Amino acid sequence: MDRHTWMYKIPRATADYIKGVEDFITYVMLYLEKKHKEEGKEQMILCPCRDCNNFKKYRSVDTVRDHLFRRGFKEGYEKWIWHGEGLDSTRTSGTKRGREEDSMEKNDEEDMKNDRVVNNLEVV
Repeated sequence: MDRHTWMYKIPRATADYIKGVEDFITYVMLYLEKKHKEEGKEQMILCPCRDCNNFKKYRSVDTVRDHLFRRGFKEGYEKWIWHGEGLDSTRTSGTKRGREEDSMEKNDEEDMKNDRVVNNLEVV
């Protein structure tokens, strides 16, 4: 099942939605663990529910999970850019190695921009 379908088209009480949320949480935890190792500080999770809208951070993944089960995801958040998913992972020109390096550099730049914005968000 594609991401848009399980996030927005099926009821939140279904097994597919529950599995999707758990997959999202796992993805985010791996991303936060990586960031913690790189930065050496506690990482908090932005909540992508309809009400928090990726503006509130929480220490507890259980809070975010609860919000997603009760409120659902904010509209249009199929690419999890605030949770470690790259904005542009491919290029159409150059060698394969060059494309990969360009993509990594672009993702690093986007991560730095995102980190600056995230650091200014409300902590709950």
